Amino acid sequence: LQTLLSVAIMRALPLCSLLVMRCAAFVGLGRVRRDGLRSRPAASTNGELGSDSPPLRRSDAGQPFEEAELAAFDQWLEGQRSEAADGTENCPPERSQATIPGSSEIPSGGDSDLHVVDIHRIKHVLDAGAEVDTAFSFSGVAWQVLADLSTNAFGPGDIEVILHFPGMASTFGCEVFDVFAELFASARSEASSGLVELARLHVASAPLPGPALVLRARPRTPEETALALERRAASVAASQNEGGCTEAVRRFVGRVVVGDLVDTGASETKGASEAKGACPYTESVDWAATSLSKQGVEPGPVAYRFEACSDALDAMAACWRGFAEVLNTAETDLSTTLLSLPAVAPPPPLDQAAPAVAEAAAASQARFLGFSDLVSRSLMLYGLDQLFGLVFFHPLYDRNAVAPKDDPSYGHIPPLSWLPSMLRRTGSSEEQIEWLAGSEENLGCSNFQRRAPLLVVNILRGSQLVAATGGLSVVEIEVPAASASSASDAATWGATRKVEASGLRTYSRNAIKLATQGELELLLELADEMNLAYPAA
Repeated sequence: LQTLLSVAIMRALPLCSLLVMRCAAFVGLGRVRRDGLRSRPAASTNGELGSDSPPLRRSDAGQPFEEAELAAFDQWLEGQRSEAADGTENCPPERSQATIPGSSEIPSGGDSDLHVVDIHRIKHVLDAGAEVDTAFSFSGVAWQVLADLSTNAFGPGDIEVILHFPGMASTFGCEVFDVFAELFASARSEASSGLVELARLHVASAPLPGPALVLRARPRTPEETALALERRAASVAASQNEGGCTEAVRRFVGRVVVGDLVDTGASETKGASEAKGACPYTESVDWAATSLSKQGVEPGPVAYRFEACSDALDAMAACWRGFAEVLNTAETDLSTTLLSLPAVAPPPPLDQAAPAVAEAAAASQARFLGFSDLVSRSLMLYGLDQLFGLVFFHPLYDRNAVAPKDDPSYGHIPPLSWLPSMLRRTGSSEEQIEWLAGSEENLGCSNFQRRAPLLVVNILRGSQLVAATGGLSVVEIEVPAASASSASDAATWGATRKVEASGLRTYSRNAIKLATQGELELLLELADEMNLAYPAA
């Protein structure tokens, strides 16, 4: 009943109002204080619009347009379409004949090649506002609006939103919008592996002097509607257990991070581990970034954040709100954020037959991997991974399932195939190395560094990672040139290659301790925490 009521309420809310609220909310939170993020001052919003510019009001962020303004915009766009058909100079080079086709004609990929909009399909035009003038704020607003398109139910036809960014006009070229569209097209083409809700959405950059993004959502199929209802039910259940989820994450942090294990994603600074044992930077479940004052990083509180959303794009928007909060909050007031997302990729219930549990587990892991990959790529798209570090957690975490399996992946632990070389470099005996690497169970216990009771995204500050790693902590080691499990690599198996790695002492120590503790004990501890996050009905 609660699920159906939620769906009915969401259908009743005007879409435009939702988009305006979410767009304005991010802009209000995401005002960047770092001068280095602005390549030049924001464009003036008081200048006269020329005949080649769309008649869009450059008003406060997120404000919708009046009917007269929409009519003027439609007239301008009709002229642009006519000129595009003639191949005139107002269209981008080599794209003068490109159009956005109807939903039945949309290809499987290449959204970024679609530029000229069919005005008969336009439903909403939004102004992101002049304050959105950086790649950071642009990304946040775009993910917010995509989240609203993904989570709300519509009528029988397609819906389109033109999202206009007047503040980006004098700062960035069309490439910013093109690469965003290409990223989304790439993620959507891989949607069958996990993030199925992306399949009905399309993103294109538009040839507006503004410039703008065109976002389209087609109606859900019956199968997609059923999945959406299942996800919404998971979201309702999560919203009723925020306290249990947060307590479960706090217990995991206390057991793994504050205990004898640490997984900061970076190596220890010299002397830190001697002062704090295996946990040089985390003093308690509520306090982080300790032992880094000499490197210019002050300790601060850990922020536990919770989102009950189940839609992957809604969770993307939540991550970007988290990025904005960290960026705009002093490190003494917020050191790091742990964002709990229990409904995005929940583990399977165990009260089903074994085949059903296995199928649900595979789907959960696929969603986690697809989501973590999209979050990582969205930051790296504009080099924003220099501002933040990411650490991903999930109950079914398996490093061998993360791509690339035998190379580093942003937000994940090093490849398990690197551990023997790490142990050797940090002084472990050959007998100890053989004991660890000779058993898949022992080696696989390292996954429990990231097996939290639910999906968690840890947002770290880039300054903390730089201070924690330092130049001396990055070393060169020899690792296998290929995976023994890959038949195609059989010819090169046994060869080695040199790679740079950090965190050797941390990951080596954790690997030995976890394997010594044993998989069964680790599973039982994790199960206790998962029972808090997902109590039995």
